[in-house]
Amino acid sequence: MLLGDSITEGWRGMSFGLPVPKKKPNVPVFESLFDERRGADFQGLALGIAGDRTYHLLWRMQNGEIPANLQPSVWWISIGTNDFGRDLPHCSPEVVLMGIIRVVEEMQKLRPGSTIVVNSVLPRSEDINGRLVDSKHPDHLTVWQGILEVNRGLRIYCSKLRNVVYYDATSIFVRQDEGTKGVDGMFIPKELMYDFLHPTAEGYKKWGDEIISSIHDLIEASQSEKGRLPLSATWWERGGEKKGGSS
Repeated sequence: MLLGDSITEGWRGMSFGLPVPKKKPNVPVFESLFDERRGADFQGLALGIAGDRTYHLLWRMQNGEIPANLQPSVWWISIGTNDFGRDLPHCSPEVVLMGIIRVVEEMQKLRPGSTIVVNSVLPRSEDINGRLVDSKHPDHLTVWQGILEVNRGLRIYCSKLRNVVYYDATSIFVRQDEGTKGVDGMFIPKELMYDFLHPTAEGYKKWGDEIISSIHDLIEASQSEKGRLPLSATWWERGGEKKGGSS
């Protein structure tokens, strides 16, 4: 079960509940990954609304979007980027982090027996070339720096909880210029995020493949040991790539 904002709604080729022509290629990608009738390993729903911030998602959860008969084993939450906002008012990283944590707390209350995956806030850029740092003003605070701060906080928070896992999808969408090191050479390829915020069909496919692989790992881990998921301490790094396997 995928919960979130326009990035989640985009899986279904829609925005604000209406079909969007440029997002139509996302639909067969979603169906191939989350529709068992089309050969997918799992059946999934994408419950996202464009423009939603953490408090919007929280309201939906508290007001009927999580009915009693909806009982998936894994809830995949991806929310928070709109809290930063492209327009004022926008939230500080501390407030964004608190908002995401509140969503997780509500889900724990609603579905205490389920596994909750907290997806990292995806990378985004307002640079015309998708650069994560403004090359003209490298000392200016960027949204990317705020996202990194939130994601660090989420990783720490999730590491302390049972059946709550942090998943870092950053490396799926970020590339490094050849011959460079550090954030100055990092950028988002347009073929993965057409506006450096919303994934393309190719971006969804790469992300979705990792989600499916990770769900398999989570289910296997939860079946092998009750309680805390016995995953490697570095599972959250590089989009869930397991450097040492399950422990």
